[in-house]
Formats: sequence, structure tokens, C-alpha cells
Amino acid sequence: NIACNDIAVCGAKPKWLLSVFYFPENCDENLINKITEQVNRAAKELEVMIVGGHSEFTPGLNRPLITMTALGITKKRKYVTTSGCKKGDSIIITKSIGIEGTSILATDFHEELREKGISSEKIEEGRRFIREISVVKEALILADIGVNAMHDPTEGGILGGLAEMAYSSGKRIVVWENKIPISEITRLFCKALNIDPLRLISSGALLASISGDKVKKAIEELGKKGIPATVIGEVEDGEGLIVYRSNE
Repeated sequence: NIACNDIAVCGAKPKWLLSVFYFPENCDENLINKITEQVNRAAKELEVMIVGGHSEFTPGLNRPLITMTALGITKKRKYVTTSGCKKGDSIIITKSIGIEGTSILATDFHEELREKGISSEKIEEGRRFIREISVVKEALILADIGVNAMHDPTEGGILGGLAEMAYSSGKRIVVWENKIPISEITRLFCKALNIDPLRLISSGALLASISGDKVKKAIEELGKKGIPATVIGEVEDGEGLIVYRSNE
């Protein structure tokens, strides 16, 4: 999903995958089957083909490692970069922030969450956020409408993604925290573990810089596919990222 997201935010439909699997020498065959079955299922959901790759037992590993290369094709006029923000653009985000991070917290830090009083039901709900980390559908919709820049915020969260868009475009992006969508589960986990949700890894959300005359159409077309989108800021002349926090 993450590899295909990177292709889709360029305006290209991901079509082919090359997977490389590194397994520990004593890796259980059942685990190998489980991993390859999951990869196969995800590829079918994304309608992409695994066309090659490599697998091996690797000395010195204590857990499996996977690398994934995705490829896609688009027309030159539809090619989108992170660095295309233009003065006067609106910044929109799809779904909500911290989707992947919420799932990671629920999976890897469930004991800490339970100690903070979070119920098993809420933790299980958080685990299911992993199903929402694809942004392929919304990225291709926005590419068809015509956007100036797109980015899928991963490490560094929404703040990292916005900063990358701003600095690579040579523009200033201004956003308001109270406009940024965040689920109650994400907010609950972050408060319990003292994490800034704006810095939580956010695969599953899509950032786009789009001219004002296309914003309404973009939100409507995404809505038809059940994908919520919100205007959270704007692009100005200047440099860097300005975030008006809710407590300021």
C-alpha cells in the first residue's frame, strides 16, 4: 500500500510490483505463507500485478524484511510532484490524520494503552485503521481534476508532510490546527501516550495543493466515493510552514 501510494500521488495508477523478501534462516514456513498470502491479497485489492522480485534466507536476521518497488504510468500533463504548490492554492487533506500511526499504537503499544485506561474495544478499533492506509483512489481522482501538488504524509506526520511541500515548492503554507480532521480514537491514543497527533505517522491521509476554482469540485468528487476531504490551509508567497495551533 505504501509503495503504491507513492506512485499514485504522482498522478499515476500503480500497475506493477517487484517484491524482495529476506527471511531469517530459521523462519517458519507458516509465517512465510502468511506473509505472501497477505501480499497477494493486498495486490488484488489494489488491482496491481506482482511481476518479479527476489526471496532468500538471510544469515543474521532475527525477523523478516520486505522491500517493495511499485511502478505506474501516466501522461506527462497529469504528472504531479510534491513541489508544485502555487500562491493562492488551497491545501486539502483527505480522511483524517494519524491513520497508520493509530494502528501502530494499537498494535505495538496496546499494553501501554491498557495501562492508561483505554478499553480493549477502542484498541481493537484502532488496529482496524490499517485498512485505511491506501490513498490510491483519492490521488487518482485529484489527478484527473488537476492539482498542483500532492503528498502522502508518512514519517513526521502531517507537519512533516506540509513542511516538505512548502520547502520543495519554495512557498509558505499556512494551516489552522482546528481545521485539521482527527478521529476520536487517534485523539484518545495520543492524549493517553502524550503524543502530538500532528507529528504521528499519517499514511492514509492525502495532502493536496489545488487552485481555488477546483476545490469545490474536488471535495464533491471525493465525497461521491465516500472519501471526506477538508480545506485546512492555503499557500502564500514566502517560505516554510506556519501552523496556528488551537491553544495559541
